Amino acid sequence: MIRNPQFWHEWEEGEIRRTPPDYWHNLRIMEAMYEHARALGAFSEDSSDALQTKIAMARVINVSRATGKDRPRA
Repeated sequence: MIRNPQFWHEWEEGEIRRTPPDYWHNLRIMEAMYEHARALGAFSEDSSDALQTKIAMARVINVSRATGKDRPRA
């Protein structure tokens, strides 16, 4: 149980700000989630669906190279 949710929220926000995006780490996580979803049968094997899925995943893992305050946060 979290006794002080406001403190926890502020700590999480600070941790996100202090940790730079890591493209390769994010890619490994995305690939593991994709394999897990495939194992569960969440994706069909239809080739047109596969292409759309790959395009959607590429958009998700795209990391902005911008630095500073102008960098968008998720």
